[in-house]
Amino acid sequence: MEPREPDLIDKVFKDDDGEPLNGQYFLSVRNEKERFSTHTTEYNYYNGKIHGEQAIIYPDGLEETWENGVFIKINRPPYHLQ
Repeated sequence: MEPREPDLIDKVFKDDDGEPLNGQYFLSVRNEKERFSTHTTEYNYYNGKIHGEQAIIYPDGLEETWENGVFIKINRPPYHLQ
């Protein structure tokens, strides 16, 4: 299995001060099809890299486990495949 965003492998994310991200962050993207709707993805970081049992949770229900920037597995498939 492959991660949905393979370009995140080993990528280090930093805040505005240049410090590696740690903890939970949300990225909201406007839904082009529905005027007042957004899609929010949850990302979890440790020392700037995607990390955790639920490292990425997508709005369609897909959940991925990552460890220090390395994709490990899909925990839960998208809702339409459950």
